[in-house]
Amino acid sequence: MRTLKEATTDKEVKRVTVSKEYITIFFTDQTEVKASKDEYFDNYLYPGTIIKREEMNRLLKEEEIISAYIYLKRITAKRDYFISSLKMKIKEKYSLCDEDIEYLIRKLEKEEIIDEEKMINNYVYEMYEKGYSKRYIENKLKERNCFSPLTYDFLIYDREYFLLLIEDLYRKIKNKRGDPFCQIERSLLSMGYKKEEYNSYLEYFFSSLNDEEKMKNEEKKISSLKEEINRLFFKEEKNLKKDRRKTEAKMISSLLKKGYKYEDIIFRLKEQKSN
Repeated sequence: MRTLKEATTDKEVKRVTVSKEYITIFFTDQTEVKASKDEYFDNYLYPGTIIKREEMNRLLKEEEIISAYIYLKRITAKRDYFISSLKMKIKEKYSLCDEDIEYLIRKLEKEEIIDEEKMINNYVYEMYEKGYSKRYIENKLKERNCFSPLTYDFLIYDREYFLLLIEDLYRKIKNKRGDPFCQIERSLLSMGYKKEEYNSYLEYFFSSLNDEEKMKNEEKKISSLKEEINRLFFKEEKNLKKDRRKTEAKMISSLLKKGYKYEDIIFRLKEQKSN
């Protein structure tokens, strides 16, 4: 936040220019200040007018508001912002109180420069189309101090939605290293879904793949699990020597959180110990 300028002396007006949104008052000491057009017409500013120091400080405060208004118009012309983000930007850049900031936001709304309700609706639709859960969308809006007026009745998370989402995720990761099932599960969890919401659709999708795809996925799963176990054994080498049972339980818990099945983990751990 920058410090608000303060006048130290009275100033004499040299000339005044009028633009579309404000006036600029030039003084004989080579300084200038922006003000509302009302100042020009209400106070009959003309060359030679003396503006007292107290009045100058009021004008400097008004200039800060005008500068913030111009700044907000410029950035909102490039992209949409949530109101909470705009308030943060004003506080970072200008020395304005909450009342002044609220005045600017209301002014932008009145001029239809910002429309948060419309923006929230668009955000909800966009996030839904990208596959995010209602829970995730609501939490993201709350983080921005926004609350959607929508009832979310149009957000239909049915069998078709989940299968299309899983198919899209699978297409993105099928040629990458790692267990595809675990990778998709981690993606779904990060998108705000609970296991009971997607698990049956995820199981169905992988069971419906052709034999060649299933074989490839099984090989990737085994390879990925082996790599994870090797990494954990290297990382926990000292702890394994101190308390093997406790450390292995910690390793199993870590692998379960990543989506690997318990029986696969136990089998590979035994295989690792036998080598």
